Amino acid sequence: MIARPGRFVICGVPNSGKSTYVRERARPGDLVWDLDHVASVIGYGGSWTPGRRLSWPVAKAALVMRDALVEWLASVETLGDARVYLIITDPQVAKDCAEIIGAQVVDLSGRNGALRADASGSSSWRWRDAQRHEGAVI
Repeated sequence: MIARPGRFVICGVPNSGKSTYVRERARPGDLVWDLDHVASVIGYGGSWTPGRRLSWPVAKAALVMRDALVEWLASVETLGDARVYLIITDPQVAKDCAEIIGAQVVDLSGRNGALRADASGSSSWRWRDAQRHEGAVI
């Protein structure tokens, strides 16, 4: 895929500053994808908070939506002045998505002393269960 300016995939372990990084850079009209925010909206009444395990249907639905967005971005040459920010915890998935849409990867794993994995030893643990179902890409 050809690199497309203004497209970024932000990755890093939980609490590494991914959302803050995007919030400090995004402008009105930019396209921002954050699985945590999507899950809070499509989950029961928006009651989900980061750090809690998601139900499989909510996690799966969020992943399907993200995959559809990545597919659409791969087919679109330009978005005018809008920049794209995808927030993805897992560095390998971030790299794969960036390659598909022609984005630059910004890895915040070492930012602010963040650990490379959470206390259980597994990064992106909230999305792992969904990956087992129907070949979801996380």
